[in-house]
Amino acid sequence: MTTPAKRLRRLAVFNDSAQTLSIIAKWFEIHGYGVVTAQISMMRIAHVDVQALVATHRPDVIVFDIAMPYESNWDFLEVVRLLPKLQGIPIVVTTSNKVALESLVGPTTAMQIIGKPSDLGALQRLVDTAFTNPD
Repeated sequence: MTTPAKRLRRLAVFNDSAQTLSIIAKWFEIHGYGVVTAQISMMRIAHVDVQALVATHRPDVIVFDIAMPYESNWDFLEVVRLLPKLQGIPIVVTTSNKVALESLVGPTTAMQIIGKPSDLGALQRLVDTAFTNPD
């Protein structure tokens, strides 16, 4: 009797830095994830159709970076989060200033927020947690 192949965990990473996208994608690919990336600025001006990207790649978890200005970028995340194709997908938020973002948005149970990780292992632990406990 053969055991079914373990399904590859799929991750979408949204960030404005091409270098950061590359580093995070390589890290997660090495650790057994399928990864798709997109620059947030391209999503904002509709050069990347986030709903089509999500429908095509079906990520289990999304990593979304909130850069300055925090308020407008948080508002954009809120719009993206409400898109029908993104419903039910856990989101891990990265930011360069976790304290400032949390003071702006208040407590949220909808997403995990982590300061920009110098330790990609910490980001992976949050992603793994979101993958196994999506609610």
